[in-house]
Amino acid sequence: FHFNTKQWYAIEMHCKLNSDEDTSDGILELWVDGVKIFSLTNFRWYGPLEEAIPGIGSFELQHIYYDRTSVDQPTYMDNIVISDEYIGLIIQNNVEPENGICEATGSANCYYVSPNGDDGDEGSFESPWSTFENAVSSLVQPGDYVYARDGIYSEDTDIYAAEGIIIPFTSYSQIEGDASNPITFKSYPGELAVLDGDFNNDVIKFQTTEKTGIIIENFEIINGWYSGIRLEDCPSNIVIRNNHIHDIDGPEGGNIGAIRSNCATIILIENNTLHSSYNLNEPDNNNGAGIFLFSGTNNFLIKNNDISDTKHGIFYKHSGYGQSLFEQNLIHDIWGNGFMIASDNVTMRKNIIVNAARGFDIHEEA
Repeated sequence: FHFNTKQWYAIEMHCKLNSDEDTSDGILELWVDGVKIFSLTNFRWYGPLEEAIPGIGSFELQHIYYDRTSVDQPTYMDNIVISDEYIGLIIQNNVEPENGICEATGSANCYYVSPNGDDGDEGSFESPWSTFENAVSSLVQPGDYVYARDGIYSEDTDIYAAEGIIIPFTSYSQIEGDASNPITFKSYPGELAVLDGDFNNDVIKFQTTEKTGIIIENFEIINGWYSGIRLEDCPSNIVIRNNHIHDIDGPEGGNIGAIRSNCATIILIENNTLHSSYNLNEPDNNNGAGIFLFSGTNNFLIKNNDISDTKHGIFYKHSGYGQSLFEQNLIHDIWGNGFMIASDNVTMRKNIIVNAARGFDIHEEA
């Protein structure tokens, strides 16, 4: 409970030690109110075996400010649970709201999608849609939330299935938020929606300048072709956060990225776990990266992402314009460069690069 905001927060942390002294499979994850805000995977908690701590020796709750704050910030903690299994967000009195969790405020609405739903229904918690077709229509307005319930979404029968796009922000869709009142697409709190592109196309695709004010968070996105999430034709005010994107394939020599942007502005990409994005038959493809950006992408902030198992960490290709900031990203276990930068007006700070062929490659590219 935070006394200044008069609000309770549910804080969950997951720690996993290494299997042995030679295996980098440690995990540290943090959720606030069911939303993952930090994820660090595939790292080593300790060094050689003689230095290893055999287990978690203590569990401490501390309120620490290294530089000290100018005002008191009292915090009250209650209902502390320690478990060796995931518990998830606990609803007060263990009773979920009758109409489902809804974070929308004011006159905004919440809609729900489920693999067991029906697009002929109203998209409510009790009668969810089965695909995102209605969710990208004019039914959804600025400030609305679209929750995807637990399960795998492959859209085998949807009208855009031939393109392989699970959530299409294209000329077909009529959805549009705004910078101050965005539309949010996310997994239902405590659940995980898996978007499976079946290697047909980009799994989530923005392909029109009219799309603005969209948030994509808390999805697992797999089996994309070229990208898991792709920004094209200059959408703006887009937020991509707390997603796990992996197993992204593409053609030989293709510009493959878990997240790829050809043209976009005012973009926030944060707290995503990105790995295995390269031509699966040609792992040494020079253009594979966790995040792949072209010169039309500008005025963005990319921070706190965990990128691994790909050729390059972040590839910013061709000279661009506008201000761009990369900070506090962890790039590790790749066989190329941590950063490939061929653009100007770029700031890089507090990033960590581990086990890469080269940390930074800054060059000019026509």
